[in-house]
Amino acid sequence: MSTTKLLPLLFISAGCESISNVCEPECSAGYACSAGLCLPADQACEPSCSFGHTCQSGQCVPVQAATAPAEVIPAPAPVELPPTVAKEIVDLGTVSAGSSFEVEIPSGLLSFQLDAISDTNDLALFVEATTPRGAKFLDAANRDEYLRRIAPTTGIASIRYPFAPTETAEPGRYTFRIDSRRPTSTFRLRATWCRALGSALDANIFLIGHPNLNAANAQQHPGLTQTLETFRRIYASAGLTIRNVRFVDVSQQDAERFGVVESMEELDELFWLGSRYSNDDALNFYMIRMITFDAGAGVVLGVAGGVPGLASAANWPSRGVAVSAAFMDRDSWTVSTTMAHEGGHYLGLRHPNEREGTMFDLLTDTPECGADRDADRDGIVSYVECAGLGAENLMFWSDGSTAPPQVTPQQIEMARRSSSLL
Repeated sequence: MSTTKLLPLLFISAGCESISNVCEPECSAGYACSAGLCLPADQACEPSCSFGHTCQSGQCVPVQAATAPAEVIPAPAPVELPPTVAKEIVDLGTVSAGSSFEVEIPSGLLSFQLDAISDTNDLALFVEATTPRGAKFLDAANRDEYLRRIAPTTGIASIRYPFAPTETAEPGRYTFRIDSRRPTSTFRLRATWCRALGSALDANIFLIGHPNLNAANAQQHPGLTQTLETFRRIYASAGLTIRNVRFVDVSQQDAERFGVVESMEELDELFWLGSRYSNDDALNFYMIRMITFDAGAGVVLGVAGGVPGLASAANWPSRGVAVSAAFMDRDSWTVSTTMAHEGGHYLGLRHPNEREGTMFDLLTDTPECGADRDADRDGIVSYVECAGLGAENLMFWSDGSTAPPQVTPQQIEMARRSSSLL
């Protein structure tokens, strides 16, 4: 197998190439460069506002003096929610790299998910999968179609089926093959059956590397409070409730090591950090200061630890999503949408189109912005080039919108089929 390092799905800022006070290329009209990010000119504050202050019209003002921001996300229409998701977790033992194995899928499932974990953190990949009727629905030999279905990560491999609402999880005996770059690798295997749509999510908010911000004062921090409120509203518009939120402090050593993540190797270590501090089914949001490794198309705002992520983290090494949150005092909107976007990946959603405009998700109601929209011929379809063709969607590959993010009915359906929901 190839030893090429594979990036998970990232959320990239539009128009900025570093975290310095320089933006390359220069920010467009109406935007200003702030800490290496192109922000609306009336929102940019440099340097960051101190604790107890918030950024308003480009100025740091005490929280008490700040006027309430305008609502940016309308309250969702009432949603008829089903009972709590029926979720069953089954331990399937161990499998070896390169081996094929069969799993008996019961009747009555909306979806099922298989998670395989390598105790040596090897790259793990489901490379083939076949239905009881003998139809192959996953094949690594067909690279482009494979990457529309699987996002390779190190340490853990996950596959959730069906890939779209137009498919069904027929009962019967499915065949899978798993592989790794190390032929001697073994994996612990677990299945999760989902029989009903989920409607709620618990969240652990890890506060890492933020001076004067900790679990004790988190609920009084204006930037974090606004960030979480907007995040809740985004998910509420899709019929999802953020139920219990727990703030988590880490050791001084971990805060110093992971406050700024500079490489994919550090990111992998960060995603395993939660197993030392939590043992529940909540989704871990690692609110670090900044992700600084080069993604080739701008500042990395966030990274998901899996697409989909682990169905349940309890008693397994924990995953989650990483979010660059250093600027939440002056741009809580971007941090909120990053949390929602990366959480969407963890729930199994993919980008409607990747940045080259040549690969698209499997949903039929998400807009497609193809390479023919690449007006400047730089090999990337940007937020501006894809306006009206998916740039406004929550799962678009780059940020840029200040309007309420859009989600489609099929995206909502697929997210609520996630085994991570309650």
